[in-house]
Amino acid sequence: MYDIAVAHYTDPYVSAYPWTPGAGFGAKYGDPVAKPAGAGWGVAFCGSTDIAVAHYGDPRVSAYPWTPGAGFGAKYGDPAIKPAGLGIGVAFCGSTDVAVTHYDDPFVSAYPWTPG
Repeated sequence: MYDIAVAHYTDPYVSAYPWTPGAGFGAKYGDPVAKPAGAGWGVAFCGSTDIAVAHYGDPRVSAYPWTPGAGFGAKYGDPAIKPAGLGIGVAFCGSTDVAVTHYDDPFVSAYPWTPG
């Protein structure tokens, strides 16, 4: 079994589902308690321990612990220096860094990351 997540324009702005090859989607995981602050544009998993969402609204990126089979944990704290504009995309580089693309200069912000 795997997990799939999608960022989207409407509340709750991110949705996640278990996925079984050959069988398809399982029942939707519960929404994060502290939802992203606006429309989601990008989502990424860091292995099987964390998930991040790039979105409209302050803080422009939100990250959560992730537990396969259970879903979202309590939201991590916001970055000390927030992305300079609406979050568009997010990606983890292995388990040591996370990058967020955004609408304003410098258009990408990167942060050190320690998995959950």
